Amino acid sequence: MSVANQIAAGHASATVHIGLAGFLGIQVADANNPGDCAANGGGLGGGGFGGGGSSASAGALICQVVPGTPADSAGLTSGDVITSINGKSVGSANTLTTLMDAAHPGDQLAITYVDGNGDTHSASATLSALAK
Repeated sequence: MSVANQIAAGHASATVHIGLAGFLGIQVADANNPGDCAANGGGLGGGGFGGGGSSASAGALICQVVPGTPADSAGLTSGDVITSINGKSVGSANTLTTLMDAAHPGDQLAITYVDGNGDTHSASATLSALAK
């Protein structure tokens, strides 16, 4: 009942998200386990890394980018590895999910990522509401 009362009162916490979730438009796996992309239906099977795969050993490996989403507009592509969001380190796909849990549509993210050639880039994306 305490969680229900917290939601009804509109009080967010580490375990309660109030409002719509922010949507970036990517499917990710751990950078140190790219085989998870193929196992989860991602688009990296058969050499989909473009430049041969990122040199990043930790982070959230982008398996797939949904066309027309904030990630697509920011220039993120399959094979990129997100290493930080808003200055906070991303060591795994779960870390990225945890950071995104507090995000809402309209929030702007500063994204640092490593591409398939091992080059580090910065991008920004404004989150949308979850696509239907």
